[in-house]
Amino acid sequence: EKSDDGKKGRVRNLGKPVALAQRYYEEGADEITFLNITSFREMPATDAPMINVLQETSKNVFVPLTIGGGIRDHKDTDG
Repeated sequence: EKSDDGKKGRVRNLGKPVALAQRYYEEGADEITFLNITSFREMPATDAPMINVLQETSKNVFVPLTIGGGIRDHKDTDG
């Protein structure tokens, strides 16, 4: 699949995670989980795009927000 810049094989964001989290919250979700499959694995505290998603979501969504991802396979002991 091509990314927004036209380069094949690059990861890109799909959808609007903040708006979707807001919708799930309004529909009664008791927790919102974001899946991040890229840089969150190496440096979760400095993953600016994911931190921004959490900050923006937390302004209007008042249930636990969690992040998952970065596991390569079911045997990944570092995941």
